[in-house]
Amino acid sequence: METFLKILCIAAGGSLGASSRHLLVEFFETLAGLPTFGAVMIVNVFGCFLIGVTFVYIEGVYRRDGKSRLRHLPVSKRLEDCVWWPDGDATLPSVDMFRFNQAAEMMAAFFITGTLGAMTTFSLYSLITLQCLQAGDVGSAVFNAIGTVVLGFLAVPVGFQVGHRMVPRANRESP
Repeated sequence: METFLKILCIAAGGSLGASSRHLLVEFFETLAGLPTFGAVMIVNVFGCFLIGVTFVYIEGVYRRDGKSRLRHLPVSKRLEDCVWWPDGDATLPSVDMFRFNQAAEMMAAFFITGTLGAMTTFSLYSLITLQCLQAGDVGSAVFNAIGTVVLGFLAVPVGFQVGHRMVPRANRESP
């Protein structure tokens, strides 16, 4: 049953992400006048930023059992002011921990795998780079290939920083 629910979350998020990618690329091409590779690059880099924010937020808010995938990363040091971080609150009932873990899994399926996975797409990035090369526009192909990877790689830790600042605020507001 859990796998089926994850698949539903991924499918729902995927439709939202693919639609968002289409609308954002169209916006940057039409209204901003960017070439297709530039529009796709902006959407992919923005998605990298969002995946950093989303990952840290989900791990910081919903992984209260100390099993967060962040516990060995430097960003976790900034989350230590949360009473449950990183070892967990021994008084939390196991049902609450199960509920938080399930919420983390479903939110990650919807937002990270579904929405952001469909919004940022390596296949479209590769196709556009190849099309630039085939059209003889080597400069655009190189700029797209290197720029997307470098900017995307830099956007994730920036997203981590934004996400970690959201976690304590979210925990103060949660029951």
